[in-house]
Amino acid sequence: MKSNPPTEPFRPVSISPRTAHSPFFFTCEHASNRIPEEFDVSDTDREWLDTHWAWDPGAESVTRALASFFGGGAVLAQASRLICDVNRKVDGPGFIREEVDGHKLSFNQDVTAEEQARRVERYYLPYHRTLHDRLQDRLGEGKPPLLMAVHSFTPQMGTKKREMEVAVVFDERCPDRAMTFIKAFEDQGIRVGINEPYSGIKGQMYSAWYHGRGCGIDYLELEMRQDFFLTSAKAQRMTTAVRVAMEALL
Repeated sequence: MKSNPPTEPFRPVSISPRTAHSPFFFTCEHASNRIPEEFDVSDTDREWLDTHWAWDPGAESVTRALASFFGGGAVLAQASRLICDVNRKVDGPGFIREEVDGHKLSFNQDVTAEEQARRVERYYLPYHRTLHDRLQDRLGEGKPPLLMAVHSFTPQMGTKKREMEVAVVFDERCPDRAMTFIKAFEDQGIRVGINEPYSGIKGQMYSAWYHGRGCGIDYLELEMRQDFFLTSAKAQRMTTAVRVAMEALL
């Protein structure tokens, strides 16, 4: 990291709703693998920036497509989760990772309490403040939207192959809507993970939970398997399947 690093807010992308009273509002916490220029990134670090450790491949494009189709608003993070993960608590594990799969990240070594606080102010809080403000704007219109966080997951974790093609992550807030969403995928012949590989019951959907609860609205998290984004044709099929499933929630 360079000396005298900037402290001004690093703002997320905010897509304004195109349709009044849109039924959905979208978030994408791991939209980008960008490491801002203030950080010195080694050549060996760069090898990891196209992996799931740095971002969720496919999540940004699906978020933008859904926001466009349904006319809903969206907030997308614009810094890699390796700088700090906006989908985690600031004092939780993995908020700033020193290493990934045994590789020590040069820009995350010996992060002081002061540096962590600076990243919170510059990268973490601007995302959450923007999302809070956009949701308040949307709530001012009347009928509350469903908050949908869009993510993707690896086809395999360690030696375990993940057979599910999408996953629906939820807690006790709106299980009926979650089941409707799940069935809409299953009706298309898509294998669905129900609170796996990540679980809302286990608290593994921080951003959606935090803002959904804070605003008193329903919230779900969508996870898509990343190998569906290896080709444009497969990505389009996945995007269409998600859109069809979301229409069942209307």
